[in-house]
Amino acid sequence: MDLSTFLSFDNKQIATLLHNAGSTCWAIALGGTRRAYLAQHGKLTDKSDVASYFQWLEKQQRQIFNQLYDMGVKIIIDISYVPTNRGNCYQSYAKRTIQGLVHSDNRRRWYDQRQLRVRAIGDMITLGRALDIPSLPIDFQRLTEETQTRYGPRLIYFFRGDWTNMATEEAHLGYQLGTQLGRAPTQAELTQAFYGEDIPKLSFYIGSGRPRLDVFRPPFISGSEDCYWSATSPVQLTLNDWRKIIYDHLYLRTTKGNREYFLDETSQRELTLAAQTLNGYILGIGQKHKLGFWMPETHTDMTNQ
Repeated sequence: MDLSTFLSFDNKQIATLLHNAGSTCWAIALGGTRRAYLAQHGKLTDKSDVASYFQWLEKQQRQIFNQLYDMGVKIIIDISYVPTNRGNCYQSYAKRTIQGLVHSDNRRRWYDQRQLRVRAIGDMITLGRALDIPSLPIDFQRLTEETQTRYGPRLIYFFRGDWTNMATEEAHLGYQLGTQLGRAPTQAELTQAFYGEDIPKLSFYIGSGRPRLDVFRPPFISGSEDCYWSATSPVQLTLNDWRKIIYDHLYLRTTKGNREYFLDETSQRELTLAAQTLNGYILGIGQKHKLGFWMPETHTDMTNQ
């Protein structure tokens, strides 16, 4: 199938293809959102600006997730890094925004409209302390209990911060669970313990900026997913961009080994040309913008050097 045909499909057709491929579990890290907001002529100079930024971000997130749910995604793991070093004003609105995931009328209406099953994972006790919200673990637990019998897709808020140490987190869980079971736990048992429910392996991971996982890797379900990195924040991706990602996953990522190449003269020339074009092209090499952030070098930049 060619890309133009795929892009002409409606959401129901794409949902069927994703379902048939078993590719309905996505992890998304919406990084670079402050730069995206400023690039659209937003401001972050006083309290009212910060409030406007968080309102914009909340709306952008819902819009993206609606698009993906409409195209058949069944599970979205929303990976958020909660900084603790950006000043009192930022922390105040970050606190309000996270509380809003449980309590705001807009979010509640959205959960109801889509019949979402919602939960939060990560070290919720430490997050609650960092934001001075002692009730945060209980608040999210109640939200999970209220929504768990619904029939809609799942939304998992996955919170990380400078307190996160993945090695000790996973080792501690494995030790605790192994002690309870009297044996080494299986991957399915670790997944159930960490996420509070059965979660399939990831199909997609969407990141941005510098291509690295760091503390954003979802434990116990990752390793075989297809990874996609947006040069700018994923909030700036269009509907067609998301569809191109799905097309790449369904039709382009499965490749042939060299033992399957039929190297006639034409194929040999094509292989030689591909090698010449790609030699020296390293995904992940970039440059520092004069404003201080990292950005990738384009293929054209590298082949012209």
